Amino acid sequence: MSIGTGHSIWIVPPRASKAFGRLKRLINELSSTYGTAEFDPHVTLIGGVEADELHEKAQQLASRLSEFALTLGTLGTHGVFFRQLFAEVIPTRHVSGAHAAACEVLALEQQPYSPHLSLLYGDVPGNHVAEEAAPLIRAAGVIETTFLASNLELWRTQGPVDAWRLLATYPLHSQERQ
Repeated sequence: MSIGTGHSIWIVPPRASKAFGRLKRLINELSSTYGTAEFDPHVTLIGGVEADELHEKAQQLASRLSEFALTLGTLGTHGVFFRQLFAEVIPTRHVSGAHAAACEVLALEQQPYSPHLSLLYGDVPGNHVAEEAAPLIRAAGVIETTFLASNLELWRTQGPVDAWRLLATYPLHSQERQ
């Protein structure tokens, strides 16, 4: 079992959206199939963060960003706990810009960023998870799913996955209001 550290800022599909529902059901089904932890669908913008005034900094970050679309691309697996199975996020200037802004606001050195939406966490034996899960993923319509990044969520991601907790949600600027 792997343990998370610190806090993370996530982009989550709008919780009332079809995309969130489909992704959550898929994650839960994969977790049940492989006996691993369930979690909410999300794209980690920045993770493992410990900073003073984290709420204020997350709010400042959200105030700098406007809503943008995220599209899920190909499946990947790295065979490690937090990247057992994931859908890559198609890179756009909005996604990389949001990550760069997060590093700036949190005064972190910018590291290479590979945005993705995890579908399965865990230590799963073998290396055939992507092939085994492909029918479920196709049925869920994950590949090429697009959703609107309209909020950032601050999560306490310390300890085991089932102990992670949502601390706050911060809305991004609506394109309609601009």
